[in-house]
Amino acid sequence: MQTIPSTPSPNPTPAQQLDSAKTAASSPASTSAVASPSEAPVKQGPEEAPAPNKPSDFRSTSSATRYAVDAGLFRDPANASGVVARLPAQFKPQAQITPVKMQSRTLYRVRIIVEDKDEADALAQALLTQQKLPAIVTPLN
Repeated sequence: MQTIPSTPSPNPTPAQQLDSAKTAASSPASTSAVASPSEAPVKQGPEEAPAPNKPSDFRSTSSATRYAVDAGLFRDPANASGVVARLPAQFKPQAQITPVKMQSRTLYRVRIIVEDKDEADALAQALLTQQKLPAIVTPLN
């Protein structure tokens, strides 16, 4: 004859419920999970991840892209200086004249560094319309 193990009944008896309640009340872990009436319940669960940064959030950081407006490449450094002299006043401090070796000769590049793409585009347009210089806007970072 085969013995079938008895399984606990799905509904505990009142005595079993009382024993279970006594065990739970004496357990220190369970007492910390019960909130006192004066305490608000604490929501437990996964923490919410912060919203990702938008590209516009990075405009003011030091790693923001700067732009170079190349206003021309000249054989004569005096011509490069003349372009810088005719720049709008707010762009003169950022203007650079740098020698560039091309093949066997040195040319002089006029480059203005600006912090904003819109400002770079506006300067390039002004150079084209006012001085007939087709400037090129290039990101630097």
